[in-house]
Amino acid sequence: MTSNGVFMYKVGRQDVRLYHLTNGVISADILNMGGAIVRLLVPDKNGKKADIILGFRSMQEYSSNRCHFGCLIGRFANRIANGYFELNGKRYDLVNNNMGYPGTIHGGIDGWHLKVWDVVEEETDDRRLTMTYHSPDMENGFPGNVDVKMVYSITDRNGLSLEYFAKSDKDTYVNMTNHSSFNMAGHGSGSILDHIVTINADYITPADEASIPTGELRPVKGTAFDFTSPKPIGQDIRADDEQLKLAGGYDHNFCIKGEGYRWCATVEDPKEGRVMTCYTTCPGVQFFTTNGVSFAFQDSVGKDGVQYKNNAGFCLETQYYPDSPNKPQFPSNLLKAGEEYYEQTVYEFTCK
Repeated sequence: MTSNGVFMYKVGRQDVRLYHLTNGVISADILNMGGAIVRLLVPDKNGKKADIILGFRSMQEYSSNRCHFGCLIGRFANRIANGYFELNGKRYDLVNNNMGYPGTIHGGIDGWHLKVWDVVEEETDDRRLTMTYHSPDMENGFPGNVDVKMVYSITDRNGLSLEYFAKSDKDTYVNMTNHSSFNMAGHGSGSILDHIVTINADYITPADEASIPTGELRPVKGTAFDFTSPKPIGQDIRADDEQLKLAGGYDHNFCIKGEGYRWCATVEDPKEGRVMTCYTTCPGVQFFTTNGVSFAFQDSVGKDGVQYKNNAGFCLETQYYPDSPNKPQFPSNLLKAGEEYYEQTVYEFTCK
């Protein structure tokens, strides 16, 4: 890796560069355009490596990233109901972009996934990449000048670590995540419905037709959402369940048990033997089975000429619960002026 990454293209006057991280076993290629993970090579049980991240055919497509493939989401991941919240007695109106419904999704139309981030060269090497972004006061309607830092690193345990830092000069809400879509058999291998999943959660936050949480914490026991023991994704995805019908599959926030840095979920590909274990400090994780990806790709193809279909990948988007600014019963992600936001998620890879 060169000290400043490999030049890809320009967005306005800003250079978009590709950075390669590796420990010799796993490797990741990351753009400073939206912090997108564009390639993640992981060995299977026979040592054969495959790229397990869904993505676009050309690097330039990450400038619009209609599927949020691989990218860093902010200022607020997931949804905020009706596109506004109140803070310190003042109403803040955001961009309404919730796919035809009132609400804000993933920070607005011009969220952090569409920004060219600055790379901190002195903090970047073959196993670590540090990027920063300054989000100005009232960007997409959110209060506060927010300075953000993102650190990607390859760990000794064959993990990809993502660390999120932020500091604001005003009280504001921050909720950051990564929107990578994984397929443990390789990004072009077809459906992930045979992948075996375990999630460390006894509750989900059910949502309405706009994917806004109702405010309820619903037990998963005895339902299609019970992943407390390992089971294939496809086992219950077509069950007669209103939540599955509304979302076209799984696209729900699971409430992770425990506090601090802990186990979140495990996903295994039974054919190739790759296992991904997710650890996080966040209170929730959005488990998404790329239910609408075929619509997004109806006129184009992804990496290596692959035509992605529904359920071609899955996401484990560690996060605070959706609409938490409007749901005081949910864990709060209020960032007070002068305080530091910090969360970490690690995707660790082994084989069976």
